[in-house]
Amino acid sequence: MTTLNAAILGLVPLLTLTQAADDSLRGTAPGSRPGARGPISGADVLVRTRGPALIGPDDTVNTVVVVGHDAAVEGVVREQLVVIDGTARVTGEVGGSLVVVGGRAELGDGARVGGDVLLYGSTLSRAAGATVGGRVERARGVRLGPVFGVLFWLSLTALTLLVGLFLAAVAGRQISEAAALIGRATGPTILAALILALGLPTLAVVAFLSIIGIPVGLVVGMFVIPLLGLLGYVVTGAWLGGLIVGRGRDGEAPPTDRPYRAVLVGVLILQVALIVPFVGGLVLLIATQLGAGALAYRVWRRVRGAAPG
Repeated sequence: MTTLNAAILGLVPLLTLTQAADDSLRGTAPGSRPGARGPISGADVLVRTRGPALIGPDDTVNTVVVVGHDAAVEGVVREQLVVIDGTARVTGEVGGSLVVVGGRAELGDGARVGGDVLLYGSTLSRAAGATVGGRVERARGVRLGPVFGVLFWLSLTALTLLVGLFLAAVAGRQISEAAALIGRATGPTILAALILALGLPTLAVVAFLSIIGIPVGLVVGMFVIPLLGLLGYVVTGAWLGGLIVGRGRDGEAPPTDRPYRAVLVGVLILQVALIVPFVGGLVLLIATQLGAGALAYRVWRRVRGAAPG
């Protein structure tokens, strides 16, 4: 089940963006029945996150993914049917595998699944007339163990430190100036962080309201927001490290400085804080948003012609 776990974990973060694109391209209301305008024939991938999916008797779809709702297959799903946190009711045909995570699979009389039935923390109800061409596999959850957790943390920490030191080398002036603003202009920095936290996700969602805006939404949601979060994390680390290595109360560094020590110490402290129960998530949120706000405020100041820092 390792392949299944990895596939599902990698799929979930993209489902919301895919759903918005799916609704825009099909011209259907979220949660409406696929095929309400006529039978579906040869559709590649159908993703539903805001309503149930019904594959009617005359419908044919290659792959169906439903999150948080039920899926009813009366027609044909040529490849995979994946249902997360819902019920998969099959009275038609699934040519490939049926995957259910945290839900229930119901195979009615005459149902046919050509591949495996993979139940991840789920139950199965199978009528006498239902056929499964592959195996029925059950798993209760992922048990990775403490050793894996430690190795994963060490790898992630090493990667984050390398990125931070690289940024300190190629953009030390910008990192230092933004870090200084956290201590010297805390209010405006927090305001800029709030504007980014609310504005960028809103922009991504609004962009999906039109077909032309879908690429913009994808770029903002999948690249701009993660990149700003990473940069912000390094900036906050540089500010925190600056307090410790003796750069002053605000962590300010000379514009031409390469804040290697500040970044190294600060990012390492943040990484240690991430493993503290009930605190790590809050630390990550604050560090990424605060640093991103400092970067945005620095840009705004430079546009207005204000002095650095």
